[in-house]
Amino acid sequence: MENTFRKFSLSFALATSLILVGPTQAEVLKLAEAPLSEIIALYSKATGKNIFVDDTVQQQRKVTAHLQDMTIEEAFGIVQKTLGLESCMVGTNTILLYPPERAQRYQPEMKSRVLHTPSGIDSKWFQGTINTLVPGVKTTPATGDQREFLLFGPDAQVDQARAVTRKMPEMAAKQKFWAMVEHESMLAIKEMKSEDVILEVQSNGLTGHGSGTALKQYGEKLLDWRMKTQWDEEVYTPEYLDGGKLLRAAEVTKGRSLIADLGGTGSLLIEGPKNERMRVIRILQQLDQQAQKQQQGISLGEMKPEMAREAAKAMGVESVGDRNMVLVGRTG
Repeated sequence: MENTFRKFSLSFALATSLILVGPTQAEVLKLAEAPLSEIIALYSKATGKNIFVDDTVQQQRKVTAHLQDMTIEEAFGIVQKTLGLESCMVGTNTILLYPPERAQRYQPEMKSRVLHTPSGIDSKWFQGTINTLVPGVKTTPATGDQREFLLFGPDAQVDQARAVTRKMPEMAAKQKFWAMVEHESMLAIKEMKSEDVILEVQSNGLTGHGSGTALKQYGEKLLDWRMKTQWDEEVYTPEYLDGGKLLRAAEVTKGRSLIADLGGTGSLLIEGPKNERMRVIRILQQLDQQAQKQQQGISLGEMKPEMAREAAKAMGVESVGDRNMVLVGRTG
């Protein structure tokens, strides 16, 4: 109860301080373990400015400060610098906060635009869709209104994002689900992009949002792609190749397939398009055969056994015997 009362008192005192202080009034501002997110929200309320925060900034960081004879603008600037953050103005009434290492993301030549999530559309789905369809545009949600987003990017891509936003109500009106494994869905989105259908990866398939006609056309293309791809999984177990070398070789040659180590059993799960699976398995089979140990007997003739053993050892081959020596090693 005491902790709850202390948090309530802190929030009330902070809110009162910011409401009483106008943007150009100098007053005393006391902050005691105040979350950055609360300071931002109340500053925005007091000044009427929109505040956007880069998604890498920890908004629950606590701030303690006693700022005397300062305007809110000055006090907020000190809080910002104390936390090692930078800011820039977007238009005349919007501030963007970000860490120094992300400054290039918001370079001046990048176009910015504030967009509202269309009515009836989930804001998280809206952001994910923009990120998927227009990857060159960076989206940052507003701190006070999670349905409002600041977009940064090249002019053409910001305009493309605006066009996608206008089409969203129509695109979200209908949806269709195609059952498939998650990784196949991810590859389908990568290789089967569509400007008319918004796609979402599910754990058990792929969901498309769009008009009835667009969904039908995309479904036909997707069916053709799946027939050519023939996604499946296979378990490969070598006879001779070491498990660690097997996994490294598979990772290097996997291409569009996925490789998983089956818990130290010495086997690999290879999941992906048929041609990729077959290619990886052929390579692993060749490496496995090269790892097979074979024996071959030789007569040394005039060569001394010590020299023969040293030569064999240098090549990674075991040797047994003296004048009639048996070499044991991999085929290569």
